[in-house]
Amino acid sequence: MALAIDALRFQGYNCSTVATKGPARRPLTERFWSKVDKAGECWLWTASTQSAGYGKITAGGSRGRTLGAHRVAWELTHGPIPDGLFVCHRCDVPACVRPDHLFLADHDGNMADKSRKERGSGERHRSRTRPDSIIRGTASPNAKLDEEAVRDIRRRYGPDGGPSMSALARQYGVDISVIHGVIHRKSWKHVD
Repeated sequence: MALAIDALRFQGYNCSTVATKGPARRPLTERFWSKVDKAGECWLWTASTQSAGYGKITAGGSRGRTLGAHRVAWELTHGPIPDGLFVCHRCDVPACVRPDHLFLADHDGNMADKSRKERGSGERHRSRTRPDSIIRGTASPNAKLDEEAVRDIRRRYGPDGGPSMSALARQYGVDISVIHGVIHRKSWKHVD
């Protein structure tokens, strides 16, 4: 499987032609597998990760591209990833790079897998697992309203004689989409 693995065919250029300064880098295959803990059911990436927990590795020298570790694991084992396909996890562990835990899917298949596993919504969503990490209301540097204004807008708006959304938008100096979000509780959900 060593044929063109380190040629970074998934990048469209050959590592041997990329100029690097300093000592020669170890081949990608060697560097990659040295950063994998194969002790458990999942083979976990032990090096740098993205914020969502997916492993990442730089290929092509100091100015190379950063690649997803699970994608590199797929390519090292199975070859190139066809255009338009995603590398997904059967185990649903972002740091896992075990090849038999990975599968390919198009966008719709990836979204169906996400929905089936209830990722990105429900009880596992960041707003529920880490509510302190969500910036709300006047804590947001982009806030143009405050809680008092939001309550006033919701109290005063009404299709039966109250000011229109556009009138409220002019009064508060915001776009009508802001007023719409407030009234329909798409924004400022934490305010009664």
